[in-house]
Amino acid sequence: MEYSVRSINAARNHNSDRSEFTKQLQTMINEHAEQGWELHGVEQVSTWVKGNSACFNQKQGYFETINLVIFKR
Repeated sequence: MEYSVRSINAARNHNSDRSEFTKQLQTMINEHAEQGWELHGVEQVSTWVKGNSACFNQKQGYFETINLVIFKR
């Protein structure tokens, strides 16, 4: 069995509905299905992004959540 993992951006503003995200996900699923892939699942993974220690532009580290779409064939 073979797997393919893709990230998907789920950002939207407060005034928009979820249709943009669902269209993006639907397009991704259909494109992969045409290549013989089957949707296996959608997961969220949190990761720590390190800050930098530059003298004048220090940035704090932060957690980031990544949305992953998993396909198998």
